[in-house]
Amino acid sequence: MTRLAKSLRGFGLWRRSGPDEALAILGDPNQMGTNGNDWWWLGQLYQELGRFRNAERVYRTHSILIHQLVHRELGGVYEALDEYDKAREAYEYFVEYWNEADPELQPMVEEARQAIARLTQ
Repeated sequence: MTRLAKSLRGFGLWRRSGPDEALAILGDPNQMGTNGNDWWWLGQLYQELGRFRNAERVYRTHSILIHQLVHRELGGVYEALDEYDKAREAYEYFVEYWNEADPELQPMVEEARQAIARLTQ
């Protein structure tokens, strides 16, 4: 089975059976492919499990594969870890790069702006 097939299987398990079964596949670096989706799913999975340090590691290590959207997720991770300066910085990076995103994506940008305001008070 190819790495892509294994990561898709892990994603399917996550959505059907829950995160614990999926972590056995998605959490194994030897099973992961080289595209950003694999790492994105793993970061999301760690967040769902409340394993924020693991999510941070995945996002920071593989952000080049995932792109600027990862900074929105890092903002939430850092908030959960009570690291508010890092959270604000991540949200600011996201807003800077997505400020002129398509209209259907603007709600995410507005949420990040609100988070920046909340963290600045």
